[in-house]
Amino acid sequence: MVLMLLMFSLVLLHLTTGQYNVDDSGGTGPKFDGIGGLSAGASTALLPSYSEEIVSQILDLLFKPNFGASLQICKVEIGGDGQSTDGTESSHMHSQDDENYHRGYEWWLMTEAKKRNPNVKLYGLPWTFPAWVGNGSGSPYKYPELTAGYIIKWIQGAKSTYGLDIDYIGVWNERNFDSTYIKTLRKSLDSAGLNKVQIVAPDGSETVSLSIDVLLPNVSDTSTAAFLAARVSGVGCGTTRAVGVFFWIDTSGTWTISSDLAGDKKVASGSFSAKPDTVYTLSMDVNGSSATVSVNGTALSSNVSVGNGKGFVGFGTSGYFPAEFDNFSLTK
Repeated sequence: MVLMLLMFSLVLLHLTTGQYNVDDSGGTGPKFDGIGGLSAGASTALLPSYSEEIVSQILDLLFKPNFGASLQICKVEIGGDGQSTDGTESSHMHSQDDENYHRGYEWWLMTEAKKRNPNVKLYGLPWTFPAWVGNGSGSPYKYPELTAGYIIKWIQGAKSTYGLDIDYIGVWNERNFDSTYIKTLRKSLDSAGLNKVQIVAPDGSETVSLSIDVLLPNVSDTSTAAFLAARVSGVGCGTTRAVGVFFWIDTSGTWTISSDLAGDKKVASGSFSAKPDTVYTLSMDVNGSSATVSVNGTALSSNVSVGNGKGFVGFGTSGYFPAEFDNFSLTK
């Protein structure tokens, strides 16, 4: 079985006694927007069925300020009538002439989050779309005005039905972005008086430099391999079908570049000096239609043809074994 490990950022706060000064002046990087929680893929379906007392305690632990997780962002799936991970979340528009803002539980969750923290930010992101959104094409990007209108209806329904102001809206979870759609969505939001709603985009990147330290276990099985990946797309629910640029090393001293997560479509390969229980620094630069890879600073191959594309970055292993990863670095 092939595994894909998606990245999550973890911010560690060092608590000290005495005064702690925070500098909020402008820096060179993006602003830290807070720590959030995600409800998607039918992962919250069972929560409302618990007793009222238990549900209240859970929600307090999640959203109540200075108590428990104190989440500052509540991100939810915009249901699309399609299987998104653990189940299906219902759309607010089964068809173009249908609107119902009482389906599902994400409205309820956002309302409860706001009750506990009026300052919590609300963020909607679609995993799937009803077929009519793409007018039968299978892609929500085919008719950008239609898709933008669908998303705007969701935002407006949140306000008119529950008094909820949506702060952020995403494009399409774990899928490549489309610049025409993003621009159309921005224009449509502004035209609808929703200029304060910010778009989280783009998802994925075409040019990227990344590296990571990995410690592989001391075993001779050549299937024990780790990878660093860029331009990953097509993940969805079928992880092994993911495509992109994957840089592999295994414990036998073999390196490979493949265009798929399954490792079947090899683009280049070779060998390097492998030692047991050694930390290797994997580096990969992807630019345009070429990729360059190295181990511990030594270039293994340069300007390997990988075609063009865009997508996510990630890292992982070829199976269940205790590989260790550290010091992940990403530069766009």
